[in-house]
Amino acid sequence: MVRAFAGFRLNYKPLKIGFFDFSDPITFINKVLDKLKLNKIYIADLDAIQNLSTNNILIEEILKSFPQINFLIDAGFDYPSSANKFSIRLQRKKILNFNVVIGTEKMKKYNLQCFNQNKKIYISLDIKGETKEWISFLKKSKFKPDIILMFLRNIGG
Repeated sequence: MVRAFAGFRLNYKPLKIGFFDFSDPITFINKVLDKLKLNKIYIADLDAIQNLSTNNILIEEILKSFPQINFLIDAGFDYPSSANKFSIRLQRKKILNFNVVIGTEKMKKYNLQCFNQNKKIYISLDIKGETKEWISFLKKSKFKPDIILMFLRNIGG
């Protein structure tokens, strides 16, 4: 878990609030669930999005720890096959409390129908400049995913 700052990933720091270290996502989620009744949580695997590595083992651990929560997983999926492989791997392990998020910062402009799986997918529309182009592309697509608007300038701000 990191504290984001306006989409500038080099400035992201481990999440600490006062004297508490919330860099462990399971600790953070437990703390939040003590205060709020949530049924959906978004997870961005920033390492996977930047093509560094994946946090798939940690993501699996989180999903297993909170079976009552549906997680939206944004892990740098850019091709339909990467999203499908991720989904199939989890489904084979009987982990079903997730949906895939395709981020426009990584996605190539394929026919979105290629991403159509047996589970609903989400598109994360990163708002930072080329937004009109993406909105136009999504409007023309016959595939109508749910959309997450990610206002990068406001993240952590």
